[in-house]
Formats: sequence, C-alpha cells, structure tokens
Amino acid sequence: MKTKTITLYTLAELKTLSEDPESPVFMDAHSVALSTLSDRAIYGNWWDSVEVTINEDGFSLDSFDIYHREIHITKETVCYWDVARRLLKNWGHESPIYRLTHDYLVLATKQRREWLTIERQSYPMTTRYDWDESDEARELINDFLSDLKQEYLSLLTSEYEYLTSEEYITDFAEANDFYFDKYGNITSDES
Repeated sequence: MKTKTITLYTLAELKTLSEDPESPVFMDAHSVALSTLSDRAIYGNWWDSVEVTINEDGFSLDSFDIYHREIHITKETVCYWDVARRLLKNWGHESPIYRLTHDYLVLATKQRREWLTIERQSYPMTTRYDWDESDEARELINDFLSDLKQEYLSLLTSEYEYLTSEEYITDFAEANDFYFDKYGNITSDES
C-alpha cells in the first residue's frame, strides 16, 4: 500500500503562499480558488434577497441583465399612489429609492394641481377629472418607473459585486471551512 500526504491550505494561506516563488503552492492557486468560490457564491438564485425586496415594494421581477443594464418589472397594484406610499414606508429616508419616490410624489402632486386647475377652467360642467389617466400623468409615471428600475438594477448589481468580491469569498471560505490543494482546488478535510 502506498501512502501519499497532501497538504491542505486555507484561502488566506493560499494567498500568502502563492505570492512566494519558493513555496510549493502554484502562483495562480489563489486566483483559481477565488474563481471557484465566486462561482459557488452566485450559483442558483443569488438575486433572491433583492427580488423579495422588489416584491415587498409591490412589483414582480420578471427578468434582468446586469451586464446590459436591463430590467423588467411588473407592478402588482393598480394605483401608483399606493405604490409610492408603499415605497416610502419600506425604504429609509436616506435611500435613493425613498428620495426618488418622494421627489416623484412632490412633482406628481404639483402637476396634478396644475392639471386640475386647467381642466376645471376648460370644462366647468365636468364633475370627474381623472389626472391619473392624463398624458401628463402617464409620462411622469413612465419616467418614475424608468428611474425606479435603474435603482433596482443598482441593487442587483451591488449584490452581485458583493457576492463575487474577495472580501465575501474569503468570509464564505472561512465560514464553510474550505481547504485547498496547492493548485487552488477545493478539497475536503477528512481528518
């Protein structure tokens, strides 16, 4: 029977040793390990936490592509005023989504007042004025949704960048007690 001894390394040890030309670890071992762990970190639905947030805001995440900066969402509620109120409730005052929503509501309220004044002067016999169905409202809502989608896309991009960052991958490796061979391949510590 032949016995072979294999030395296993933590990710931190791999990083240090791969920088030393005299060490038994291959120079790109740390990079190989990072790449493998990065793939594991984003395996599956890595975007779930952001999708839950989007759902709580009253939207469904239909699809997205962070590389091409595209996102498609569907609103679950009919009224954008309700959506805006939910967004204000769900997000902190300092968040970009809160500020965007607040600014939208201020502008929508101002435009609605101006529109109603003109409509009442132009059509004094009408008792029902529906600003929400006006071209002005649709344009404002479309602009708001476009900006909101970009904020959601930023959240998805940030989540992806964090999950593939060396900081997260290092924490991920330590938390899961991963060990690596001298080539940077993940191995199990059976001892």
